Amino acid sequence: MTTIFRILSLAAFALLPLTGCTEKPAPAPNNRASRAADWTVPKEVMAPVELPPATAKPPSRAEPFKYDPAANYQAVVKTSLGTFRLAFLPKTAPRTVETFIKFAAGGFYNGQIVYRVVADTLIGAGDAEGTGFASSGLNAPDEFDHSEFAAGTVGLAHNANPDSGGSQWFVCLRPMPQLDHHFNAFARVIDGLEVVRKISNLPVLGPNAVFATPAYPALAERPVDPPVIQSVEIIKVSEGSSSTVSASPATK
Repeated sequence: MTTIFRILSLAAFALLPLTGCTEKPAPAPNNRASRAADWTVPKEVMAPVELPPATAKPPSRAEPFKYDPAANYQAVVKTSLGTFRLAFLPKTAPRTVETFIKFAAGGFYNGQIVYRVVADTLIGAGDAEGTGFASSGLNAPDEFDHSEFAAGTVGLAHNANPDSGGSQWFVCLRPMPQLDHHFNAFARVIDGLEVVRKISNLPVLGPNAVFATPAYPALAERPVDPPVIQSVEIIKVSEGSSSTVSASPATK
């Protein structure tokens, strides 16, 4: 039964770029019972997995990162194809912002790949296995009452269960109203969106993928030569100034 559920659940994932984005979305329901029937999602497998040694332990440092919910943070995402910067949305998704920052500050994303790209639509990352199927074992609560997905919006992937968002995230490259109020929108790209777009247009494995079936859509949409996330640096931005304080482990 678990295998069947996993296959059926992941099959819906492949339909995301095919859903209409020009029609005005219906009013968003506020209850969890109505979710999942009319929208498709970037999925995470519910069962926890053992992380590879490279990402299971955060890099050592003199002082562990301490998250301050009152502080103003940004993230600098350095990839092998360029760098882009995120500004967080703590007023509407505070727990999701905290979860992402703790993953990043611990070095969890360093060395991972962008495992899914849909041309001029989205990119997906944050999976330690690089498949789109892994679970981080740490969940964030649903915080999508005020979420709206426009070009540059960063969202947290989840499965069909409530409060199931983990480490996987995606960046939209066009308005996607079908995702509004169904995903946690926790950041926006404020610099380097052209880098995200370049990544989204990379050639993908498609039907040549070993497991190119509806049960494995992330592999079919995996870049032939996946870009590497070299680091995600969390910086504390001083109010009213452009100065920053690094809150991430040093990278090679």
